Amino acid sequence: MKKKKDIRERQDVIFQVSLSISLIITIISFLTIKQFSIKPYLPKETKETILEQVPEEIIKIEEPPPPPKPILPVEVSTGEGEEEEVEIAPTTTFVETQELPVLPEMKVYEQYEVEEPPVLIKKVDPVYPEIARQLKIEGMVVVRMIVGPDGKVKHAEIIKSVHEILNEPVLEAVRQWIFRPGKQMGQPVSVRIVQPYRFRLEK
Repeated sequence: MKKKKDIRERQDVIFQVSLSISLIITIISFLTIKQFSIKPYLPKETKETILEQVPEEIIKIEEPPPPPKPILPVEVSTGEGEEEEVEIAPTTTFVETQELPVLPEMKVYEQYEVEEPPVLIKKVDPVYPEIARQLKIEGMVVVRMIVGPDGKVKHAEIIKSVHEILNEPVLEAVRQWIFRPGKQMGQPVSVRIVQPYRFRLEK
């Protein structure tokens, strides 16, 4: 009986010692292990990038218009008449002009813009004024006119003149001119042309 009692007491001691060691290990582990804190998830702030669409810039390169065909001056000459010695030197006069009037429904093309420019088919020469002959006035007069789709001169004006005494005879003459009208895409159109006149005294 005594032997059994000793064995039981020994088992109790071993159990108590084991329990104490386990408790100590648990306490040490709890104290040495670092505590972790769980933070709530917060999404990162993202910067919003706004792309601004820049409109494309279209650069139009305009081709220079082709140079107009050279226009030969119309020469007006007269025979030798009575000459008086008058000491008045002819002077070149530049006439300030405004743009030719254009009707709203009528488009006027420049001579270099049309496929077929006007062609003169009936010409009336201007009268050489007698006083201009006596004063020995000769030189260039330049007239600008609009030729309509019917081939008639719709408007005429002097843009350069050697002497104003020659202007009216030139205007009266060109108003009687008849043209084969200029054409664009096969259709008759109004065309603005420039025609020089040269007044020359015969020697």
